[in-house]
Amino acid sequence: VELTWRARLDEHLGNFTIEPVKSRAGIMISDKKQLYLGQLLCEHLRLLPERDPHDSLLIKALNLLDDYEDNRLLAIDLARFELFLLEELGFGLDLFSCAISGDISNLSHVSPNSGHAVTKQAVIEEYGETYLQRLLVLPQFLISEIQPTNEDINNGFYLTGYFLAKYIWQMRQITEPSTREQLIDLLINQL
Repeated sequence: VELTWRARLDEHLGNFTIEPVKSRAGIMISDKKQLYLGQLLCEHLRLLPERDPHDSLLIKALNLLDDYEDNRLLAIDLARFELFLLEELGFGLDLFSCAISGDISNLSHVSPNSGHAVTKQAVIEEYGETYLQRLLVLPQFLISEIQPTNEDINNGFYLTGYFLAKYIWQMRQITEPSTREQLIDLLINQL
């Protein structure tokens, strides 16, 4: 919105006028994808503590609401938004170094217990190959600018959904927003 204050003199009380700069309501009502996205972002943002400023998260949410022509880009940005939401809520995942070896390259999985990334080689050397089945796949697009496949995007949403459920939804005894699954299905089916 654009806010303008007017008064006859600077010492006077004056009044404010408010005009919308960009209205998204018409777009959201006419497009199912945008409507689901708006609902999901509202559900995510209501998880934040009241009166606690999260300006960068708000900017990311508003950027997501801008009309995306490419569903792939929207899916990528939404998965990254959920990862950032976890961080803003105090449950950030450590995806930039291996919890076992300290290596910063070839990260491939995430521990469902600690939220720390690991390399496939370090896990096999330390625990054996069967232990890999217990870990979550780390899609590379969440930690770099690599173009993801459809499977990577699915894995990204599974990863963020797992930790949102573990740290947020289950702890607060609330259910996952139904619009999340519907939006993800809509985006994945149109890739």
